[in-house]
Amino acid sequence: MILRTGRARIIPRLLVIPFALALVLPAATANAAATWTRVPSPNRGTVASALQDVVTVPGTSTAWAVGYYYDNATASYRTMTQRYNGTGWSIVPSLNGSATGYSQLNKVDATALNNVWAIGSNTQAGPLVQRYNGSGWVSMSRPAGIAPRGLDVVSSTEVWIAGYSGSNATVTQWKNGVWTTRYTRSSVGRHLTVFEAIAVTASGEVCPSPACSCTSTAPVGTARPRPTR
Repeated sequence: MILRTGRARIIPRLLVIPFALALVLPAATANAAATWTRVPSPNRGTVASALQDVVTVPGTSTAWAVGYYYDNATASYRTMTQRYNGTGWSIVPSLNGSATGYSQLNKVDATALNNVWAIGSNTQAGPLVQRYNGSGWVSMSRPAGIAPRGLDVVSSTEVWIAGYSGSNATVTQWKNGVWTTRYTRSSVGRHLTVFEAIAVTASGEVCPSPACSCTSTAPVGTARPRPTR
């Protein structure tokens, strides 16, 4: 579990499970009973349609979910993104790394309506890094040699990704258009070490997970304080 420090916030949380079934848990005061409401969401294809991660855009009623679906025309899995506008879900066209390779998006994060990021993979093109700029998804540069698994978007000019490179767990930072590896944890006595998630706290601490403590200095480095979310 990742804990973000700073001022407590109560926001709607969304749980998305395979076959694109979305459930909404309304915001509730502490210790108050909450009621789940089923919200219909669209599916693509007839074989498989799944959403793997979801995020609410701070200060709005908009949410994004990412995943994949099976495309009979190409006989492969394709990326899928869906947007919630406060009343319902709709599919938004997303990018694939190649014409026929298996593609999926597994993480999404956002700081604004025009700053939504998603990461994933394509079996032919490798890692996928995409950004929704307010009008459509665009392909972004990706950290060289790193398989992304965790994502935290701090601002329009700063993004953190955790994952692995070779057999080592790795943390990389995108700052003003440039990716820089900030920390690598060697795989000692293991076949593979992976960071599955990452969070940057309000005070600027960078916390990859699992098996690494939050730090504002070494070994990960100092992140600039993020906006209140």
